[in-house]
Amino acid sequence: MALPTLPSILPPSAPRPPWVGVTGDDEAADSLANSLRGAGVRALFQRIAHQPTIVKLRVMSRHQQLLRIDFEEPFATDALALSGQVDALLEGIKVLVLSDYGKGALKNHQELIQAAKARNIPVLADPKGKDFSIYRGASLITPNLSEFEAIVGGCADEHDLVSKGAALMADLDLGALLVTRGEHGMTLLRPGHPAMHLPARAREVFDVTGAGDTVISTLAASIAAGEELPHAVALANLAAGIVVGKLGTAAISAPELRRAIQRSEGSERGVLSIEQLLLAIDDARAHNESIVFYQWLFRHPPRRPCDLPGAGSRPR
Repeated sequence: MALPTLPSILPPSAPRPPWVGVTGDDEAADSLANSLRGAGVRALFQRIAHQPTIVKLRVMSRHQQLLRIDFEEPFATDALALSGQVDALLEGIKVLVLSDYGKGALKNHQELIQAAKARNIPVLADPKGKDFSIYRGASLITPNLSEFEAIVGGCADEHDLVSKGAALMADLDLGALLVTRGEHGMTLLRPGHPAMHLPARAREVFDVTGAGDTVISTLAASIAAGEELPHAVALANLAAGIVVGKLGTAAISAPELRRAIQRSEGSERGVLSIEQLLLAIDDARAHNESIVFYQWLFRHPPRRPCDLPGAGSRPR
């Protein structure tokens, strides 16, 4: 799994979600576990001997990626054991995320989805491959446009996308479908609701690595916090706009997301409410910025007699 944003956008007091995944039994797995432990995440790895942990090597030059070299082999996952691990963790969980990379870790999608649904736990899936039937019954899937078109065929325009998306939701009994569309933003489809098209929010695109992970991470955190899906999608869109402006596989923080929200609401300047002011102060502190209080003081010049009411007349 590669969901670096999920723990980073949670408040310090919030419990960190457990991660279940498959690795080799090697130094790379140790390094990954240590990184997650440092973020307060409980990592439950199924370590497979004699198989290497997947490693992605990025070759950089002057802050630009030239190429990426992947070292990987399909995992011989013990699907039954992995399901048992997940099932044991579902008590008290608010959202289950299936981050599918098609590397062999996830082999029993339906068992995991049905176990979560039996406990009324939403299931969010970032799908891979050309068979989306394995995600049948999920609360939400988040394919990018190319992954979506590989299933439903090319989309001539937004109307075509909405029509084919509605048919896919009906066929797979999906609660919702979010299609991420790069520079064209994203589209949220829900049965019985009009399509929701959101424009891309990136100021500058530097590296799209990890944008999909950021989207599903922010969705999961927002839904777990009680946000309605349209608002959660809007937050995920803002988060994606932040992360593509960073180099490599990067995470965003809660203060960064909060500042993006303030910017989108136009509350960076002008008159603020008390609530907006307190948020702005917290945000400035989170960014190690100085807080300066400035008060404009002035004094009216004394009024001349002619300026006073009734000046020039004497009482009789």
